[in-house]
Amino acid sequence: MHEVWIVATATVSALGESQQKTWQKLLAGESGISSLKRFSTSPYYSEIAAEIKDLQIDSQSGSHLPTLLQKLFKEFPTTLPASCSLIGATLKGAIDRQENIWRQEMMPDKNSKALNCDNQPPKNRTASKPLPCEVAAWVAQHFELNDPGITINAACASSTIALTTAASRIANGQQNAILVWAAEILSEFVFAGFASLQALAPDICRPFSKNRNGLALGEGAAALLLMSAQQAKREGYQPLAIIKGWGVANDAVHLTAPAQDGRGLIKACQRALKRAALKPEKIAAINAHGTGTIHNDTMEIAAFAKLFGQHKIPFHSVKGALGHTLGAAGALETVVGVESLKNQQLPPTIGLKEAEDEVSELVSSEIQNFSGNHLLLTNSGFGGVNAALILAKT
Repeated sequence: MHEVWIVATATVSALGESQQKTWQKLLAGESGISSLKRFSTSPYYSEIAAEIKDLQIDSQSGSHLPTLLQKLFKEFPTTLPASCSLIGATLKGAIDRQENIWRQEMMPDKNSKALNCDNQPPKNRTASKPLPCEVAAWVAQHFELNDPGITINAACASSTIALTTAASRIANGQQNAILVWAAEILSEFVFAGFASLQALAPDICRPFSKNRNGLALGEGAAALLLMSAQQAKREGYQPLAIIKGWGVANDAVHLTAPAQDGRGLIKACQRALKRAALKPEKIAAINAHGTGTIHNDTMEIAAFAKLFGQHKIPFHSVKGALGHTLGAAGALETVVGVESLKNQQLPPTIGLKEAEDEVSELVSSEIQNFSGNHLLLTNSGFGGVNAALILAKT
């Protein structure tokens, strides 16, 4: 088995257009969540999200997503190893471009008294390519690659699963270098969907708080270059962190809600621990999914209690600061995890007021210092999907 190194990272978030800006603002307790300006929230009960304020529409594509990717790759290596391939993650891709098409089609012609109701599909009902695949093509074009690779769409664990897929291929000797990218933009289509589920927080996202009442959506992107240790050494790269373990599992109990006993997340974490050859007590800290919804946070608390028992492992969530970036969440949080391991600090859990009794000593609205070599990251999503990564300090 080959050791899997993370050798380059980059992020863009509502807190900043660079990894360091995001990290420093996380440590300072700042939040990127505020009143949403991208589109009107008047039809909905919530008006908040973590929006990148100056994100412009790309004139060529008609979407905000290419602009987001351009910002992401500003601080990333301009060329990739010759053998490098791509694995991406996004749920809806350039959905804002599709929204514009829908809006144009639904606007009645100035000479017409009604919308088209003849059951005939409008001419431009869909964009020219499946939207997530189109994003992968943009990334490949940026790096002058012929193959856009694969794109993972597995709900809110998408980019975590992209990282597990890349790590598995490198560990097994199938490939030497893989760029994992993840990107998600705010769109009314997705906002309306979460509002219909009553999953959005009306005022503030409060992960692991007793009075939590929903999530805040966010937008952002992350890129991580993974290489085998041998290839990295040949090319002169140093490891930022090592991916030691990974696991994926599905609890399959509900379309949107997780199993409340955390069985799927427990299994994913156990698989990650087994692959890393670690006992649970060797985990020094946890970057939790922590959406601020009633069901998710309850499930995670139950899973951590089962996994770690009497071992008090500090954990946190960044979603009160960065919002829930859906398909990009796991990749963004992995980059935060790399910084956490290096600095031996967990940023504050923004929005936390009064923590649930079971975890009141483990989660904090202040910086938590820790000492140890291994950090666990978890993400869960609709359809019962769960994924876990274990990072090791270098």
